[in-house]
Amino acid sequence: MRWSLTFAVLLAAPLLGAPTLVGNEPPVASPDQTLAAARADVARASAEEQRLTAEASRAGDEAQRFAGEQRAAAASIEGAEARIAAAEAELVIARAAAAAQHRRLAERQAPIAGLLAGLVTMGRRPPLLALADGSTEEFIRVRALLDATMPVIRARTAALSTEIEAGHRAETSALAARDSLARERTDLDRQRVRFASLEEQALSRKTRFAGQAIGAGDVSLAGGETLTALGDVVARRRAGLANARKLAQLDALPPRPTPDESKLGAPPFAYQLPLDAPLAAGLGSVDANGIRSRGLTFANPNGVPLTVPADGTIVFAGPYRRSDGVIIIDHGGGWLSLIVNAGTALANGSRVRRGDPLGRAVGPVEVELSQRGTNLSPAFIAASSAILSNRAKGG
Repeated sequence: MRWSLTFAVLLAAPLLGAPTLVGNEPPVASPDQTLAAARADVARASAEEQRLTAEASRAGDEAQRFAGEQRAAAASIEGAEARIAAAEAELVIARAAAAAQHRRLAERQAPIAGLLAGLVTMGRRPPLLALADGSTEEFIRVRALLDATMPVIRARTAALSTEIEAGHRAETSALAARDSLARERTDLDRQRVRFASLEEQALSRKTRFAGQAIGAGDVSLAGGETLTALGDVVARRRAGLANARKLAQLDALPPRPTPDESKLGAPPFAYQLPLDAPLAAGLGSVDANGIRSRGLTFANPNGVPLTVPADGTIVFAGPYRRSDGVIIIDHGGGWLSLIVNAGTALANGSRVRRGDPLGRAVGPVEVELSQRGTNLSPAFIAASSAILSNRAKGG
């Protein structure tokens, strides 16, 4: 039988020619570009984290340092995410490499396994029986074929051992990548917890500083209101002192009420009321406090124009005590007109003529006429007004 030679040739053909193992194998598809990009992101995030951490350590005050720590924490989160992406890409590459290694090992082990099986089968036959079934020449050819095949088997076996070791390394790399991925995810969770803590601290600081700012604002507003009130008091005191100095230069008025009012006659000059408005009090009326009116009080709106009641000189014009405006006109011969709640742009010492514009009302206008401190009866003032006289007659 020539089966042994034919069997040996068939078994050795894949090893000697190796057409199925030496040919071009398709490259293993792996996300190398993704891994390179992820590693670049890791490098950038690490550099940014180091830069922000250094800036935070060099910050001049607590607020800047705290803000720097927040930015560094955010950068560390980005770095952890980039490292996770790189670890995932490495894990994919390692698993793909391990799978491809197993496929190549299976392909390379198949013909060697078949040859070894055939050799084992041949080895179980006694040599004499093999010689009896065939010629010595065939045995020599089988021996020669085996001698030529054994170096290839040894080389392929060594290559398979090397690839088996590479497969083990690929599996170890995949396991290491998996462990690294788990560590990076743990680190990411830790960085997120740290960032959340910083955010909570920032919110607490913001609330505390806002409360302090509101308190400081309240103190500032209160201080401003106090300064404004003090300024108003000082201004009123200065105005009062100035008016007091002006009034001190005038003749003193007798105590009120005076019993000599009826002894005065009509003024020796033309006189008219400074405005045309309804009377609110006057003509000798007595108020709720039992004080008899020494002049006339009008029920006029603010802003109505006022005219000069008689020729004379303005000796005082300005606020006095509770009144926003007081005007005193000297008509000569000791006669004075006092107009309360009246504002004017005329200066003290201005000469005025009856009927000229005097100013405007800043409240219910009160008019008094006196001679050397003795008030004239309001009836004479009323009589000097044709409107009031007609109104009185018609009433």
